[in-house]
Amino acid sequence: MKLPGSPKRCLAIVMLRVVGLRQKDTARYIKCANHIVGDVEEWFKEEEDYHRVARICGDESIKKMVAAEAIYWGAEEETLVKLDRLTQDDILRHYRTDYMKAGEPDIESVVTQLKTRLLVPAPETVPETLLTHDFSGPGPHGFSLKEEDFKAIWRNLGYNTGEFKVYKESSGMLSGDVKINVVVSDYGNLELYCPVEEDPLFEKLLLSLPEAKEQLDELKLDVGKYLTRCRRIYAEIHREAMEGTWQSPYEGAAGLHRGLQNWPPPLTPSFAYLAYRLSIVYHRTSGDYGLPDENLYQIRPLTGYVPPFSGLYLGEINLGNSPDRPFLLPHFIKWVDMLKDLKDRHRNMIMKWSASPAIRELVGLFNYCLNSCEALKLDDIIRGK
Repeated sequence: MKLPGSPKRCLAIVMLRVVGLRQKDTARYIKCANHIVGDVEEWFKEEEDYHRVARICGDESIKKMVAAEAIYWGAEEETLVKLDRLTQDDILRHYRTDYMKAGEPDIESVVTQLKTRLLVPAPETVPETLLTHDFSGPGPHGFSLKEEDFKAIWRNLGYNTGEFKVYKESSGMLSGDVKINVVVSDYGNLELYCPVEEDPLFEKLLLSLPEAKEQLDELKLDVGKYLTRCRRIYAEIHREAMEGTWQSPYEGAAGLHRGLQNWPPPLTPSFAYLAYRLSIVYHRTSGDYGLPDENLYQIRPLTGYVPPFSGLYLGEINLGNSPDRPFLLPHFIKWVDMLKDLKDRHRNMIMKWSASPAIRELVGLFNYCLNSCEALKLDDIIRGK
């Protein structure tokens, strides 16, 4: 086909059309007849030599056009900003049905990316970083979900990981690291965030999914509520653990006694995090797993501290620490055999929380989010249904 005008003029026309200008406005800016705009667009769509089209709208040509010509078109500021961000890919994707054959990921790839980003982690696998993160202000956040983290803990507790696969309800056993992406809305709410939505092919995906946009928006809100509920339950478990130990008065005393600042903490973060995780496992497996045997809790000496300290371990995980003998602290702290008490408290908290309405409702919300994911029927698109 013959190019209906000079390469520079044709490029200017498609640039304005791709950023959203109407045909008559494009003709006015370029100072040509309306039918010329239509002819140029037709050529970009129908020209058999794909590489010829690609050469005309190369990234370097677009940049030169924006720098030398766009300011004289009289376009609005918003249009100029869009032109400045325009790329060759944008133009080829807009006009060429064979663009995917030239290396662009197809719709199946977008579906696969979306499925990965729509991961709903089982409540016992939600990363501690997400549970404890201080979300300040709107914006996206990413948290690594590592299968090995949970498997390591599972091995430490003496369980067979093959008996209970913590990811079976999500997207299958994960290989490598996967990120849970969330965003804090302008209203301060937590929502699931899917970066693949910014892919231009995502719009084509929505055309394949009736009512998909509404379903997807609802799902992102529901997953945000689910993760918020996980955070709330963890915070309650953590607060209960702190109130039942001498962690708080210890921190207060550390401010008065410089030497205490170098002592190991009476309670480690693992105490509350394992109580949170294992209470959910105990609930979801109907008591088959999640409650560690008393023999798995061991008290071991710590080295390098004065006075001598010992630590409470669950497998290889340190839960808490205390001096081996009574010591002088402010009068409001009384000596107790902290480590034996910690062991009993940990097991009791797992049993108590596993039977709580909060955990039951959390698991129900998790299952609801999974069903919402399945309702999108993304696999049907891949199969061409």
